Amino acid sequence: MQIDNTEDELATRSKWGCPRKYDYELLAKEMIEWSKDEDSINLCEFCAERAYPHSLIRRLKKEIPSFSDAIEITKMQLAARRERFLNDGRLHARAWDRCARLYDLFLDDHETKLEDKDAERKRGIADRTELNLVALAKMAAEGLISQKD
Repeated sequence: MQIDNTEDELATRSKWGCPRKYDYELLAKEMIEWSKDEDSINLCEFCAERAYPHSLIRRLKKEIPSFSDAIEITKMQLAARRERFLNDGRLHARAWDRCARLYDLFLDDHETKLEDKDAERKRGIADRTELNLVALAKMAAEGLISQKD
C-alpha cells in the first residue's frame, strides 16, 4: 500500500525519503475529534488509518504535555464507549478485558495500587522468611538446634 502525503495536513516530507514533520497540535485535535465518533474504539485503528507509527504516538506522549493530555482524553472517551459497548453486547468481554487497563485510566490506577500492595505484602513475606532462615542457620551453627532423621 502506497501512502500519498502530498495533501496530508498533519505530516509533510521535506524531501523524498526524509522523516515526516508533524503538526502535533493538529494531530492531537484530530485524535480527540476521531475519538468522538461512535465507531471509534481502538487507538490502533486511528494510527493505522493515518499511517502513524505507534512509536510516534508514544514519543509525543512523553515529550509534549499537551499531546499527552490529548491521548488521555481520547483514552477516556474510548474507555467509556468500550464499556458501554460491552454492556450493550456489542463488544466481547475478552476484547474489553484484554484492553480495559489501556483505555480506562481510573481502572489502571486502581489495579496498579492493588498490585503494588500485593507485591509489598509478598516482599514482606520473603523478608520474614529470609530472616527466619538466617536465625535457624545461626541456631544450628551454635548447636542450639539440630536436624534429626
